[in-house]
Amino acid sequence: MIELLKKTWWKYTTVAILLYVLIGGLLVPLGPGITSVFPITFSSDTTVDFTLRGFNTHFKDAADVQVWFKNGTDFYCADKTTVVENGLLKIVFSFP
Repeated sequence: MIELLKKTWWKYTTVAILLYVLIGGLLVPLGPGITSVFPITFSSDTTVDFTLRGFNTHFKDAADVQVWFKNGTDFYCADKTTVVENGLLKIVFSFP
């Protein structure tokens, strides 16, 4: 029996590590993030209404939600940001 354990100890260790990683991955909650933005394309020199969906976000709990659009090295601040629910924002941008 001891001889068998000396030869296969690494298999049992591997199973224990895999169980640890699987349980840890399922129990640790994901951080907040953006899941979708609509529309994906738009033309310049227009005012665009964006809908932004987030995962595990708390937009309603925030005192002030700020949104920027980055294009290369240029940053554009949102003209209007409306919090619809904790995971949904309506944003208006005016692009030059």
